[in-house]
Amino acid sequence: MLKKNVSIFVFLLWSLATYSQTTLLGSVTDANSKEPLSGAHVTITPSLMATVSKPDGSFHFNRLKPGSYTLTISYLGYANQSINCDIPTKEQIIVAMVPKQIMQDEYIVTATRISEMAPAAVKTIQRKEIDQKNVGQDLPYLLQNTPSLVTSSDAGAGVGYTSFRIRGTDMTRINVMVNGIPLNDPESNQVYWVDLPDIASSTDEIQIQRGVATSSYGNSAFGAGVNLITATPSSEPYLQIASNAGSFNTIRNNVRFGTGMLANRIALEGRLSHMTSDGYIDRASAKLKSFFLSGGYYGQNTIFKLNVFSGYERTYQAWNGTPSDSLSTNRTYNPSGEYIGPDGKIKYYQDEVDDYQQDHYQFFFSHVVSPSFSVNAALHYTHGFGYYENYKSGKNFSSYGFDNVITGADTINKTDVIQRKYLDNDFFGATASAQYKVTNKLVLNFGSAYNHYDGEHYGTILWAKFYPAITPGTRWYEGNGIKKEFNSFLKT
Repeated sequence: MLKKNVSIFVFLLWSLATYSQTTLLGSVTDANSKEPLSGAHVTITPSLMATVSKPDGSFHFNRLKPGSYTLTISYLGYANQSINCDIPTKEQIIVAMVPKQIMQDEYIVTATRISEMAPAAVKTIQRKEIDQKNVGQDLPYLLQNTPSLVTSSDAGAGVGYTSFRIRGTDMTRINVMVNGIPLNDPESNQVYWVDLPDIASSTDEIQIQRGVATSSYGNSAFGAGVNLITATPSSEPYLQIASNAGSFNTIRNNVRFGTGMLANRIALEGRLSHMTSDGYIDRASAKLKSFFLSGGYYGQNTIFKLNVFSGYERTYQAWNGTPSDSLSTNRTYNPSGEYIGPDGKIKYYQDEVDDYQQDHYQFFFSHVVSPSFSVNAALHYTHGFGYYENYKSGKNFSSYGFDNVITGADTINKTDVIQRKYLDNDFFGATASAQYKVTNKLVLNFGSAYNHYDGEHYGTILWAKFYPAITPGTRWYEGNGIKKEFNSFLKT
């Protein structure tokens, strides 16, 4: 009898809980034509649920508890809408989306963005979340809570040389793009985030696809794909000044500004940043500077946009790591720059640094030919120049192409040297794509890209202990790497 009563009680509780939850129904239409909009992205807060509208424009949310909610609806080419509603309700929510009077940047990145309905493990991080986490560390550390992503920092402070792995795959197998333009180094396929200090402050969206990723342009993404969408124009003018300070004397100062829409057509966005850090590892200091400038013309059917951004870094080398036998006794030990001085004591070369600047230029054109067809084109150019300097002990003269030094009856075949290895590279190319909406369920994206890379490598000797006659700057090796690539894609 007791079991029977308990079963009846549990059933009543379940019925009450089920009754207290309800379903919200709605539909999304064009405010002008009244036609249904398929594929509109709908989120409901404070719940964590999201959905997309069906071909007939309908959507629904199940198992909602009574209370007040906010619906947020977005659709390409339409102004975002927010609607407050109370649950339960017997009324269907009708969302009439208003077409934007000017084109927006989302058209530029359509070909490289993963659809919300794609069968892939995709994480999209929006501006609000980026700003909440952006306290001065490099972009990999903003993403460290993303599923399957692990970060690393040579200096141990998240500033300077940082990186990440996704599902165990390093950066050489992760395709990274900025506004659809490849960022991976064409020679090593690496991504050096240190060359783009504080890029997160000029980023509106980061999309991460885990696993084998779509790669519309650039190298194949075996491990993942990451696409950064830089700042889009604000509707109102603004000026922001920010300063952050943290452990290991880490300081970031930046200024951001936007003009808003001038004459309802022209907008300008900009940022200037300066960052310094002593690092956790010994002598792993970083001095970083960067700027971002974006200007564009936004017509009703056409966009012209120019992005110019640059980063400069001077970091003390810490990429050799701490030897395993020092981890328990001296975890911050940094062997870089170590040598034995004339007095027989261990010393560290002060200029064991990496010094590099990278400048980016991106020009975009986008045009909506008809409601079902749009085209995009982009030109890009990246120039990088810099070096890393090392103190080398006991190096053979022959490895630098020098003759041995003979003094009396003695022959000297080794010497201490200070060397620099330079990189002077240029990377440029063009991309073009088009989108054709066949039906509400079928959208074709197709395009092509051509990229050209020319990288000059050379090394110079600044000083040699047993070769005082050497001219500072003497080159001891030269090389050149050229890479050309062309690709096309078609996807739905």
